[in-house]
Amino acid sequence: MNYTLLNTRYREYELHNDGNECLGTLTFETFNWKAALSLPGGQQYQVSPTGFWRNTFEICDQDTVLVTIKFDWNGMSITNTGGDEYRVKREDFWHPHFVVYSSTNVEMMVVQPDYKWLKFKTNYNIEINPSFAPLITPFMALAVGAAICFAHMRAGAVAGSVH
Repeated sequence: MNYTLLNTRYREYELHNDGNECLGTLTFETFNWKAALSLPGGQQYQVSPTGFWRNTFEICDQDTVLVTIKFDWNGMSITNTGGDEYRVKREDFWHPHFVVYSSTNVEMMVVQPDYKWLKFKTNYNIEINPSFAPLITPFMALAVGAAICFAHMRAGAVAGSVH
């Protein structure tokens, strides 16, 4: 199973599956580092930075932290409430993409940016390792998408896509 994170509007992404069905949205707020995740069942989650340097983001369901995303020199780490930690690393200099590794250092998914330079948009193709397909929910795919969008915003690499 694969997902596509489409930049549909200014600061808004939609997660689609192979059947082009919308499984959720990721919406960034203006002039701050906050975002919202929405799933079709009406579930709403808030993404907000924490800490002085704003290098940690939390995905919350009201006051409950569900996922923590931390940026460091080796990439990003994503930790859920169950204590599972995943590493996100940027790979390849000439054709950059992101790889999500499990806690046992097995490749779970590859996120390939698809830059639309003329439209100032970036879509993301998410390829899931078949052995991890049952574990990758739309919520997790959106959380990874949020982490990568924040990484691009921090680097200033996607001018116009999420300003």
